[in-house]
Amino acid sequence: VADLTLLLASAAVFSTFFFVSLYLQQILGYRPLRAGAAFLPLSAGIATGAVVARKLVPRLGVRVVPVIGLALATTGMIVLTQLPVHGRYVSDLLAGLFPLALGLGLTFVPITLAGTTEVRPEDAGLASGLLNTAQQVGGSIGLAVLATLAASRTTSLLHSPVGPGSVPAARVSGFHVAF
Repeated sequence: VADLTLLLASAAVFSTFFFVSLYLQQILGYRPLRAGAAFLPLSAGIATGAVVARKLVPRLGVRVVPVIGLALATTGMIVLTQLPVHGRYVSDLLAGLFPLALGLGLTFVPITLAGTTEVRPEDAGLASGLLNTAQQVGGSIGLAVLATLAASRTTSLLHSPVGPGSVPAARVSGFHVAF
């Protein structure tokens, strides 16, 4: 269960990083360095969620805490589906990224614990390897599928006559599908 949960969560995370980076650069006009810096609050949110998870797991258990984390992360993703073409970083993007990041921090710690704590010591390396594989495979497949869906949506909107602002609007619509 931990491996499957991590696979699915990683599909969402890897894709979100990719599409948020595109949104920052292609829609908001950020240069690559500024776009990278815009991810710093995301890292802080994940770290904060991990610290909170460490305190909640002994009280609530490894099954309850990731449910809370995934609910928060889903809330953040829902906010990201509403990103406007002329969005603002703090009010539009960060409003979705922070609950997403906090939720991810709350999710990854207990999933890792669930996937590794009840295995025999000689199987600990295997269990850890399976978790890492699930994360990488989930991220790769998730990004491939969601990028295909986003590109399909964007392309379908650009088949009609293209006017000023049509391309950014079509891209954002594709990002909405991915989020």
